[in-house]
Amino acid sequence: MSYTAYGIEVTGGRVTVARSRYRKGAWITDIPARRLDPANDPAWTALAAEINREQQQLTAVVGVAASAQDSVVRVVEAPFADRKKAEAVLPSLLDVQLPFPLEQCRHGFVFPQPVPGRNVRAVALAMPQDRLPRIIEECRAVLGIDPDAVIPEAAALWHYQQVHLPAASSRPRIWLHLGLDRMTGLVTEGGVPVQAFGARGAWSDDGNENAARLLARVRMFLAGALKEQSAGGECVISGPLAETVGSALCAQLGLDAATRLTIAEPDSVLAVALAEAGHPRSGVDINLRRGPDSHPLARRRADRTRNRLLARVAAGGLLLAVGSQGATAWLSIRHDHWQRDIRREAAALTGIAALPRGQEVFIARQHLAAPDERYAPFQEWLAPDATAWFNRLTRIARARGMTLEQLSIRADAITVRGTSTDWNDPDAIANALAEEGWRMELERSDAGADERVPFTVRAQR
Repeated sequence: MSYTAYGIEVTGGRVTVARSRYRKGAWITDIPARRLDPANDPAWTALAAEINREQQQLTAVVGVAASAQDSVVRVVEAPFADRKKAEAVLPSLLDVQLPFPLEQCRHGFVFPQPVPGRNVRAVALAMPQDRLPRIIEECRAVLGIDPDAVIPEAAALWHYQQVHLPAASSRPRIWLHLGLDRMTGLVTEGGVPVQAFGARGAWSDDGNENAARLLARVRMFLAGALKEQSAGGECVISGPLAETVGSALCAQLGLDAATRLTIAEPDSVLAVALAEAGHPRSGVDINLRRGPDSHPLARRRADRTRNRLLARVAAGGLLLAVGSQGATAWLSIRHDHWQRDIRREAAALTGIAALPRGQEVFIARQHLAAPDERYAPFQEWLAPDATAWFNRLTRIARARGMTLEQLSIRADAITVRGTSTDWNDPDAIANALAEEGWRMELERSDAGADERVPFTVRAQR
């Protein structure tokens, strides 16, 4: 099925739309609308009617952004080399980082991949349960469109980077998206995420109080995300304000020496990112509108995709049954084409980019039979000792208002790294471990600009 995906960025009351199609392994994208006023511009009324018509015909999907005020993007790292075990503990690792209980939000994990230290790192997406209906209702009321996908901004930019600006080295890359009413930041190293953040407000170089406050927040974010100075790194600036204040912002942040990567049409890059990430053939699932909150047309679209897939398989079987030499020769020529189509349709249906060859139909049927099983928070229990220590240490940290940035638990070593509001708070973690016979090492640093005390607890058997 040939789908069109629309990405809609709304910032400062203005709408920018990207339209993407996937043809022969490449994205074909155009920008049918830039900074339109959805309340008063006839061009928007006409475009919205066209989008709605294509949605009803099941030939188009629409992706919109969840801003940093409506969603949370966190990087979580599980202390397990085994990916299955790591995925099982990711929800608990995310829970200690969220400003709201995990059970009161929609969440998911994407891009899990191994990192140095025999750990697995993933991007966690979360949103309070009441925010998603509000975003959908605002889109219906303001835009006249019911979106298929609601995607956190940082996750969409990351997907765009993976497709269009893949990392050529392990150097840190700083991406700042400057909207008309908010800013989104993303830091990666070698294509692997390090940290993401968002802040309200539009930065300007006139030295006003709001700009100074926003600049201070960005500096704190970069200081926490970058292990070293970014002089040898890369920098990407996008968004409606990129061309007017991007260079001045880089100078204020000390990023002059960083390699500045240029992108085509930086003012519309988020709309393009939303369109491509929301497309059924994107190969990733960073849409927080899922499960019972899915678009009413999602089931019909999945049924159509399934029927097309099964029809292709049936047609392939019929051709295999034809014994004529001409049919066999034709089938031999078309074999690779059929296989690619089946893999693409199955990937679009399941959200799994790399399916085992020959198992596409089986996995697609499993996915349709139990579509929510992928999002079960726990798939297996961890080893009892690791689970007990994880629960005990996170309870201690939460009770004292500590923020844990790293919690690594192995049979012979435990490492806890984070920040606290009081100099003595980390002693509670150290004492709990010492009481059980661990050899302790506790390091603390002076409080930073945020008045929090960085600490590291290392324990060994």
